[in-house]
Amino acid sequence: MSAIPQALRERARWIVWRWGELDPATGKRKKPPYCPSDISRHASCTNPATWGTFEQAIGIVEAGKADGIGYAACAPEVFIDLDAELSEADQAAVMLALDSYSERSPSGEGYHVVIRGNLNGRGRHPQGIGVFQENRFFYFTGEHVRGTPTTIEERQAELEDVLARFLPADEVTTSSEPPQPVPLDDQKLLEHAFEAKNGEACRRLTRLGLARSLLPRRECVKHDISGRDPGPTSEETRAVPCDSQTAVAEAALSSRPDRRHPRVARIRRSD
Repeated sequence: MSAIPQALRERARWIVWRWGELDPATGKRKKPPYCPSDISRHASCTNPATWGTFEQAIGIVEAGKADGIGYAACAPEVFIDLDAELSEADQAAVMLALDSYSERSPSGEGYHVVIRGNLNGRGRHPQGIGVFQENRFFYFTGEHVRGTPTTIEERQAELEDVLARFLPADEVTTSSEPPQPVPLDDQKLLEHAFEAKNGEACRRLTRLGLARSLLPRRECVKHDISGRDPGPTSEETRAVPCDSQTAVAEAALSSRPDRRHPRVARIRRSD
């Protein structure tokens, strides 16, 4: 571990990790992080109270209580993760281009590179390569790659080149053509809506609309929540159904607690 740059070792941003169970999504073993001062407690990359010194983390590993150490990433360093999914030629090309401290990853199948630079919030990790600057733990092995610097170098221009080559920004495509009508009638559109992921919600809204259509077409009496006649300018008015034939509508609306207030005065139609 002595190969790890002094600039990182002197900061109290270290944690430990242990090999965990197999991750079915990636086929790789998990490496959950733990607090060096209490290895029964999980560490968080956003909670400094769960970090410790480099010496604390090394002591836990040397005592056989953890399998490795990690660092809570932060500026001005940028951390590059070269996974096994990236070809050996591309891994070498990235390390050569960045020309800064590099080491073997814990899996032994990839590499890590640390530089000084600025990501401008563009940290991401698609398959094969990842770049981070914050809100992430970066696991160290200290297995320095011979031929690369033992120090962390300023490499902003080189970083931009690597990002452009291996992690290009997603292109946003726009169309100059105006929107076109959908060649479906209302019934077909409803069928598509009902088959969607939120289809049941669409069904409820449709039933609600049909129930409302059963309300009498004549004007209903309005009262405010206090039971007084507020006049035409009140902001807290609600229409009260005035026909006994609205039972179907009221049943459909009964599941909406916001449609009734306990103090609303109900008015019956006069015979």
